[in-house]
Amino acid sequence: MSPIFRGKIKVDDVSLRCYIKPLPDQIIAPGGKVVDNREVLSEALGFTLAKSAGLATPDNAGIIMLKSEQIPDQVLAHLRSITPGNAPQKDYLAWFSQDMLHPSLLKNHIPDAPDSMRHAALARLALSLSKNTSTATIVTFDEWSENSDRNLGNLLGSADGRMILIDHGRLFRYPSWDPSALVASPLGIQNVIRDLVDSFVPHWSEKTPTKSARLLAYNNLAVTWRSRGETAAKDVLAEFLDDAEISQVLDFLSGRLDQTHYNSAVGLLV
Repeated sequence: MSPIFRGKIKVDDVSLRCYIKPLPDQIIAPGGKVVDNREVLSEALGFTLAKSAGLATPDNAGIIMLKSEQIPDQVLAHLRSITPGNAPQKDYLAWFSQDMLHPSLLKNHIPDAPDSMRHAALARLALSLSKNTSTATIVTFDEWSENSDRNLGNLLGSADGRMILIDHGRLFRYPSWDPSALVASPLGIQNVIRDLVDSFVPHWSEKTPTKSARLLAYNNLAVTWRSRGETAAKDVLAEFLDDAEISQVLDFLSGRLDQTHYNSAVGLLV
């Protein structure tokens, strides 16, 4: 779906195998308007928020600038196809993350097979996710940050049972998000992992143990946000936004960590 390729990037004099996602400066927003593309910022902010909250993330990640000649032809063609007017750019901001050598849950659990076999595999995976202590935390993190595109392809399964989060490009619902419009965003969003588990383990998200785990996850987000997350987020936002826009984003994230708000999100209030 995204223009992405693998390459080596030197970080602290160490050459690392990475996934690299160059992105156009502008995109077409829902409704057809041409707007600034904030996907690189979303990736950086989502990675920073997850790491600050103690969630598993790639060991190294960041933003680089690539000249068009540094990008493989097939990826460059993809980039031009999603750029308004198919206009070429001389260079592109790109998000990179270290290849952690762990398969995604999609690759590891869902076979390229007839629908009946895929359905059975999804059911087994959903049951496993319902019992994994990290699932409620990931669902909560994505609800807080409004990541509308967490899916089995961007959760990596490590040998020790951890789930490593990659791909935060749909933070705040769309890569065309506007800081000034965040306050008007309604509570509910699509939460792919929650909906997947619920579809095979009925009422999983409504059960008391799940709600308790989500409440604990929100409490942890609130604590880590105050201790280090907000400062780290501000540093990332300062590279792209002005002071007023930074305040709007920080206020939005802080407000969603108000106990009254997240009690309602978890479903603990009548």
